[in-house]
Amino acid sequence: MSTLLEGVHVAVEAGGRGFADNALAWTPDGRSLVLFSGGDDADLVAVDAQTGEPRVLARNVERGAYIAVAPDGKSVAYVSRSTGNDEITIVPWDGGAEQNLTNDPSSDINPVWSPDGRFIAFLSDRGQPVRHYRLHTLDLISGEVRRIGEDAVLTRPVWIPTSVP
Repeated sequence: MSTLLEGVHVAVEAGGRGFADNALAWTPDGRSLVLFSGGDDADLVAVDAQTGEPRVLARNVERGAYIAVAPDGKSVAYVSRSTGNDEITIVPWDGGAEQNLTNDPSSDINPVWSPDGRFIAFLSDRGQPVRHYRLHTLDLISGEVRRIGEDAVLTRPVWIPTSVP
């Protein structure tokens, strides 16, 4: 019997912060588990659920956290601190350059894809004198960031699909 993550060092605490609950994500088809492997400058890897083989999606992600796989499985969003603060970053599944989606001096965390893959909901402390996170959405087509409500949010957002009668 083999272990799925045999030979893969799972980054349980990125940068001394407790991101363990947010460091793993399954692909929508259930074929791969995406995680950070290593320490503070861990690689973002996809581990094949059947073979246990890791494949690097992004190298040396500085204190990466909060992985979210797109509903179509074609890209992965996560938080990177490569600019010195928390930014929502995306990397294509099949390889390619990482892209900073939020590019803002605020802290942007907890990315969650909408069911149709057009939006990413996330928390940000934009315009706040202290770290009070508010819910925001990013339209991946227009690039527009919109704050949703005035209340502080403390948990990762969740999209609730609507049902059709």
